[in-house]
Amino acid sequence: MTMLVKYNIPDYNNLHTAYKINNMDYAFNLSDSECEQESEFVTPYEQEFISKINHVLQNNKSLAPNIFGTDNLLLEDIHKKLMMIFNNIKKRFLVFFPKIKILDVVITGSICSYIYNQDSDIDVFIVVEDIVPDNYNLTDRFVSILNLFLSIVDFKPSIHGYNIDMGVLLPTSDQVKCRNKYSLLQNKWLSEPVRQEFAFSSEELRSEYIKEYDKLIRYISKFPRNEKGLFTIGAARKIDNYLLDIRHKAFDAKEYFKAHEYSLEYNIYRLLKHCYVYGYYRKIIEQSLNQV
Repeated sequence: MTMLVKYNIPDYNNLHTAYKINNMDYAFNLSDSECEQESEFVTPYEQEFISKINHVLQNNKSLAPNIFGTDNLLLEDIHKKLMMIFNNIKKRFLVFFPKIKILDVVITGSICSYIYNQDSDIDVFIVVEDIVPDNYNLTDRFVSILNLFLSIVDFKPSIHGYNIDMGVLLPTSDQVKCRNKYSLLQNKWLSEPVRQEFAFSSEELRSEYIKEYDKLIRYISKFPRNEKGLFTIGAARKIDNYLLDIRHKAFDAKEYFKAHEYSLEYNIYRLLKHCYVYGYYRKIIEQSLNQV
């Protein structure tokens, strides 16, 4: 019988969980439909975890056909809609920050690669010039404030079922430096995606994910929380740096791969996000840093 150890993430209404699975060789040889028929061997939790890994390792033969044309450029109507959304943000929000210089507006992430799936977002980033060139910490903090404002904008657009996430980034950010990014302002690829094959199996991804997850939980468990479930500001900053190191390692994989999105490190990071682990702790960190 396949064994499952389920880690409940605290203080999140038990809605989101991360999973650690042992002896999954049999289960990973099943398709999603076969998992439903083999419920005696595969529990619903295991089935959900397998489904997440299958989504992460989805490798399509072409770019998203309802976003990009056969020439691999953004479809005209998609480009117009995204530009309308950007201009709306610019008029309603960025107008209050007239000294900020916009360098570009780029789309990146899985939707700009061959590993997109139905859970992909359209990540649109406004790339701005260094706000305080001689003070990276102050600039980074100001960008965080800009993103906080953007997160409370009163509309959450989507196109063809893909949610659109807007953000502000500096030119040195991981997402800007990575491959597969498309300029909205220039309507062209700044770095076109390259299709490769994954150099690892689903079992290897599962195994390495479990190791990374266990390290993360052990690290975070060292820090106490208050009665609201929040960390001290010092602890929150340390955990934030730990999570940022995971992200940096994921994007730095581009140094060794033509396309970083096919690296093991990057897909561990994606799986941490798909399993709501990364986002959950980022949310707790944000709340901890802003507590009164």
